[in-house]
Amino acid sequence: MGGWALRIGGRGARRIPGLCMMLALCASSSAAPIEDSAWAYDTWRVFTTADGLPGNYIRAVHLSGERVWVGTDGGLAMLEDGRWRSWTVASGLPWAAVSAIETERQTGDLWLGTWGGGLVRFSGGRFDRFDQFNSALAGNMVFDITISGGRIWVATNGGISAFDVADGSWSLYAERRADRPETAVANFCVFGDSLYAAVWTGEIQRYDSGRDRWMNHTPTAAAGRSSRPRGVLAMAAVGTGLRSVSLNGYWRWDGRGSWTHHPSHGLWGVGNMVQCFTAAEDGRVLVGTDRGLHILTDSVSETWLTYRHGEDATITPRGGQTIPTRGLPSTIPDDRIRCLAADKNGVWVGTANGLAHATNRVPINKIKPNKSDRRESTTPAKLPPPPAIEIAFLGPATRTVALPAAEAHDISRSTRPDLLAIQLAVERANSRGGYRDTIPFSMASAPEGYVFANYGWSTFEDEYLALGTRRSLCGLVGHLRAGSCASTLTALRTEAPLVNVSLTPPTADESISPWVFRAPIDGTASHQRIIDFIIDTLGVTRFAVLRTAGEPSRRHVDDWIARVTSRGHRVVAEIAVPTGAEYPNENWSPLRNEAAEVVLTWSDARTSASLIRSLRDAKMNQLVVVSNEALRGDFRDLVGRTPGEVIAAAPCWGHAGDATMEWFVERYAARNYISRTKNTPPRPDAVASFHGTNLLIESVRISSLDRQELQRTIRDLAGADFARFVQGEWMLQSVRP
Repeated sequence: MGGWALRIGGRGARRIPGLCMMLALCASSSAAPIEDSAWAYDTWRVFTTADGLPGNYIRAVHLSGERVWVGTDGGLAMLEDGRWRSWTVASGLPWAAVSAIETERQTGDLWLGTWGGGLVRFSGGRFDRFDQFNSALAGNMVFDITISGGRIWVATNGGISAFDVADGSWSLYAERRADRPETAVANFCVFGDSLYAAVWTGEIQRYDSGRDRWMNHTPTAAAGRSSRPRGVLAMAAVGTGLRSVSLNGYWRWDGRGSWTHHPSHGLWGVGNMVQCFTAAEDGRVLVGTDRGLHILTDSVSETWLTYRHGEDATITPRGGQTIPTRGLPSTIPDDRIRCLAADKNGVWVGTANGLAHATNRVPINKIKPNKSDRRESTTPAKLPPPPAIEIAFLGPATRTVALPAAEAHDISRSTRPDLLAIQLAVERANSRGGYRDTIPFSMASAPEGYVFANYGWSTFEDEYLALGTRRSLCGLVGHLRAGSCASTLTALRTEAPLVNVSLTPPTADESISPWVFRAPIDGTASHQRIIDFIIDTLGVTRFAVLRTAGEPSRRHVDDWIARVTSRGHRVVAEIAVPTGAEYPNENWSPLRNEAAEVVLTWSDARTSASLIRSLRDAKMNQLVVVSNEALRGDFRDLVGRTPGEVIAAAPCWGHAGDATMEWFVERYAARNYISRTKNTPPRPDAVASFHGTNLLIESVRISSLDRQELQRTIRDLAGADFARFVQGEWMLQSVRP
């Protein structure tokens, strides 16, 4: 069986099976000679709001002559002659978040793509805004901008728009329709006389000016090599050809028809998504991901150098074995790299917590102690918890205006998120104490009038952006139809967890998105895997049961007993114990007399902790399996200092006969005004909405309000089979092949 594990707790608390072995191999390899061709940057400078930036979340960096233009979530900034100048909404900028920047060489005009506010032209000190309300711009979320053939090309969530500066006309390409999958362009690049586009998780396309249409760019394959990059994440152009990164590596096009593939050695992919990419004339290739900056230092040996916040850089040569360096610490202010730009001296790195400029490229063999004008990066102030934690319902209950050809696609009511189901999940969470018995959960909705300001209907991305930027929001529950590339790319750039309650299988773009999840509906199988793991991996076969009062306890424990029996073993002892927070005064001799090796019980967190303390006080050292109620932040305090070996069932929903589902079915039927009968079972989309909301709630309850940590917890909780209590922390674990 394969497996993975995650410790629930603070940042950097991951544990990966085989980690100790990997470190040992790296340590033994660290003394190996490194090729002279490998190089690194050893001088860094970090810029934040303290230096004059209008925001620390950097979305765009653009180099124009001696000027450095920077787009942040708080506004626009320019560095010239060592001084920063900034523009914000207060000083006339039409929209705060700037996501793309391009300069028109003939006029000197600056074109800005915004994150939710459309396109902006900055000319002669004046800002002019183009959006869906006053122009033919396809969408208000701008992924990238470039200038080619006298037109301003804009990649948006609604398609590609091209603005002709000379006559003021607009053209629309790859427009969004309800009867076909979405085409989302992650970025443009110009090579020679041609314009290319990287289609998010798709292929590279080239604009054919003669036909006025976009075509797949499919050059012939080099002998013995893959034909072309698929699953494209980003691309760039240099003097000798195109460069692209995809899920399976880095690609070079020689400009004559052949692609050459270089593996990524697992440096990026599912779980560590590429956010940006650039290539330079001198051969530099830079890939920005959610977990640091990767630089191809030598394409011949396929050697990558990785910079991460607060750590020494690492080397990954051909073969994929990571080797730590010594004396080369990185001062990038955050691992979350959001934009890149290379100049003749070095590279500009925009992160989620500041801008860094790396210079002074030197051979790694000759590296000297790191030089930086800042020893530490700026860390955002820790904000107090919000008065309520919000969960958003994403999408209108009824559609007001049909999209083109809507009838031809499956967007019926039965596939939309169900508002009542989400409300019931929130109510149930609050009846159990909310977030750590202190903060209630509540429903969030888009600002009044927001949806109808620009459209006549609500699109996924508009609501997602309006809701996802709220500090009190922990996540969203919504429906993604198949092929929602623009939606998943928007989720990637907005960074707010979304649980997709669609009943269709996940598509490729959803499967690789680090911010889109599905709730597990696998109760019985998950319980079976716990027993299988104990028998097959731990080699333990003598089970005992501690029964507490209540129907949930009976049903879950009976599931475990059934699996034990089906595997050819039996329960050697069974004891009834009271439910409560006090130590039970029990005689544990049946467990000792029957040499029980495993104790199975199902109860609330306090009772489980009390039982474990009582067992350990009686010198009973059996493995104890408890309910998912124990997955609480205060379990460590409840269980005491010597809990021994403990396993908890991971939360899962959809289990036949589960008390939570019975609670939901009863209340949904009673309050569902559509069915008008209490005997009508919830529709599948309502059940999925309830499960999805529970996934968000449980993840917050056992994690924190930090979105990066919450994202990791949701991902691992959605795939977890159980959790093990190790050194005072819960570690979610999967044992699926």
